[in-house]
Amino acid sequence: MFAVEQNPDGSVKLGANNLQRYHELTDAEKMNLRPSPDNKVHVANNGIFNSQEEPAKNAVQNSTAGAGPQYFIYFPKANNTVSDWVIAGYQNFLE
Repeated sequence: MFAVEQNPDGSVKLGANNLQRYHELTDAEKMNLRPSPDNKVHVANNGIFNSQEEPAKNAVQNSTAGAGPQYFIYFPKANNTVSDWVIAGYQNFLE
């Protein structure tokens, strides 16, 4: 699980090529996810066929968290289509 990095004013930190900066959460951070101002924890997933940079961008773009923290889960691309569809099914039905 990853967190999109934010500036003190709540805006998203940008890195190289104007991509959102993010970091992998530690176990302690995973156990203490911070809610947004709407008292919800916002977690996105990368979907299928996306690079690791895409979910950070999509999490921010599609979020309703406002200035609150935005988290995302990244599943790396598998080496075959069947495995990617199994991961997509897992994300859709079991999470």
